Order: sequence, then structure tokens, then C-alpha cells
Amino acid sequence: MKLLLPIFISLVSIKALAQEGGTDIVIGKSHVIHSKILNEKRHYAVYLPDGYSNKSSHPKSYPVMYVLDGESHFHSVSGIVDARSPFYLPQMIVVAIGNTDRWRDLTPTSNDSLLEKPNSKAKTTGGGEKFLDFIEKELIPHIDKTYLTAPFRLFVGHSLGGLLALYSAYSRPGLFNAFIAIDPTVGWDDTMVIKKFEEEAMQAKLANKSFFLGLSNRNNGNSSKRLTTDRAVDRIVTTLQTSGASGLRFNYEKYETETHGSVPLFAELDGLHFIFEKYRINIESDSPDAAKLKTHFERFSEDVHFSFLPPEVVVNVVAYNFMVQKEYDKALECYLLNIENYPKSSSAYLTVGDIYRDKKGDRKKALEYYERYLKINPGATMVKNRIKALTEDDQ
Repeated sequence: MKLLLPIFISLVSIKALAQEGGTDIVIGKSHVIHSKILNEKRHYAVYLPDGYSNKSSHPKSYPVMYVLDGESHFHSVSGIVDARSPFYLPQMIVVAIGNTDRWRDLTPTSNDSLLEKPNSKAKTTGGGEKFLDFIEKELIPHIDKTYLTAPFRLFVGHSLGGLLALYSAYSRPGLFNAFIAIDPTVGWDDTMVIKKFEEEAMQAKLANKSFFLGLSNRNNGNSSKRLTTDRAVDRIVTTLQTSGASGLRFNYEKYETETHGSVPLFAELDGLHFIFEKYRINIESDSPDAAKLKTHFERFSEDVHFSFLPPEVVVNVVAYNFMVQKEYDKALECYLLNIENYPKSSSAYLTVGDIYRDKKGDRKKALEYYERYLKINPGATMVKNRIKALTEDDQ
């Protein structure tokens, strides 16, 4: 987990690996922010979803996933989001936070009976609250100011990062909506974070939150330490399973063939699928039309307590399938849904105009949508020619 700054920067782009004469493949950008709270410079990397720069068709805002130990997990998390969105996961912004002193930043307290004594790492522990101050008061406001962010945030942490992610739900209940804690060090400081979760007052803080725990096979050769860890993990699982918090969603997975070091990739994928399990719609088996798409995403939005619109590209695929099947009215309803949700995106106007012209014989409606297309793309010669042909036919 030790940060080697040049390596962290190189994770953001494979430019250093590009062959001479080739084209760089860039998955994100590395940034630096000076923290007055921590009195140091902090490095972070940002992944922006495909189409982010196309302001005509992208969502007005994107959920943001904050990832601890960013130098270790930026590639995997951004890769999952890139590969699975927008059909299986919503498009998201990923902010991966690099380390300077992870023992300081990721531990809420400085007292830990699990550390073997003497241990030099224990000298700096206990800076978790200050680090969360940095995230809440400096990093998040900066990200919100710089990017098109939605007030739906995920917090992902592994090991000590998982400990801090869970602790943040207690100390700052309004900061994040969903949590993925991977092999969290819940035995820290005599299971202090579990005790916080067991408090009656915690029920209100857990309301409408989503939690996923990813757990490895913790057979590390130290049977007494493993037993202590297993018991602590069982307690946090039971606490979340039996919580009466309103709207709380919880799931966990034990990966018996994975170690503490190999489990993050699997837990990140499964955690995101759990948090957004009602997002996915099966286009082939569910045979959705525009009304079903709208209802599906309305229900999903209620489930996660945040409004998500049907992605334009998903609706386009459904509409195209209806076109192939010559169900033009259903295709038209889909394209009109995209116009309703993404009024600055020109593609739907053109297709709707074509449907009215070629399939429904409604020249007036065709002209209306061609003209609306031209307001967005005034130099489109092809559409001007279509308008000219229609107006000439009317003369």
C-alpha cells in the first residue's frame, strides 16, 4: 500500500507504455490539491465516464465514487465502471485518493491492540477524523465545483480503508449514500467501529444507506488473530443484518478462494452490482417499451433515494430494436422519451423527423422535428435538404 508517487501518476495514463508512433490510451487524470486541514499536498486521480464532454446528451450530473488507497484501486474501479456502464451500472465519476501516511489517515483512533508492539506504524495512527475533514470540507467541494456531480456518493475502502469507510457512516452520516468495505479492519481498537454500529442512535444514521462487505479467506497462519478477526466480522455482519434502520440495504460476500490482497477486484464488482442491482434492465427478456423504461428507472430511483433517468444510449438500443421489428409507434415513443430527458441531444430529433416523414406520412410533424434539430445543429446541410424537399412537395 506504500505510495510511490511516480507510479501513482503513471497509473492515470499508459502513456509511458505507448509504443513510438502510437496513440495514448488515457483512462483519467492525476491532480494535486493542497490541504490546509492536513497541511500537505494530496494527489488524487479522476476518471470521467464516456461521453462526459458531450454536453448535449450526457446526464446533468453523475454519481461520484470516492476510492481510498487510490494508487492500488484506480485501475480496477474505473475499469469496472467503464466496462459495465451504462447498461449494467450507471455512469459515474471516480475519484481515487492517493496515500501519504495511510496508517495515520485511515485509522479513527490511535489505540490498537491488534498491532504487535513495538510497531513504528502505530506512532502516527488516529488521524481518521482529520482525514475525513479533508474529504468533506476540501476535496468534495473541489470536485463538486469542478465536475458535473450529483449528490449521490459512494465510499470504497479496503482493509484500513474499509474501516474508515464504515466509521464515516457513523461520524458523518450525511456524507455518503453507499459503502463498499472490503476486508475491513473491524477489530481495530477493540472493535470500536462495531460498537458504534451497535448503538441505538446508529439506526437513524443507517437509514436509506447501502452497505456491501467483501470478505476474503483470512487464513493468515495466525489462528488466534484469525479467530479474533472472524468474530469481529461476524459481529458487524449480524449488526447490519438485524438492523431496523429504515431503508437500509445490506449484503456481504465471502470469497473463500481469495486472499486479503486479491479480494478487492471481486468485491468492487459485486459491491457495485449490489448497490445498483435494480438499475439493470434486461432488454432481451424484459422487452421494455418507453413506458416500462420510465417506470423501471423511477422505481430504481426510489430504491436508492436519488433520481436516475433512463440512459439515452439504452433507450436508443430499445428504439432501434423496435425499428427493426417495424414497430414504429413504439420506436417513436422511445425517441420522444429521449427528447424529453435529453432535449439538447440532436440525434433523436432527426430520427423522429424521419419516422414522421417515412413511416407515418406526417410532413408537418417531420418538419417540426427537423427544424428543432437545426436549432441545435444549424449547419446540417442534410437536414436542410430534407426540409427543402418537404416544403417543395407542399407547394
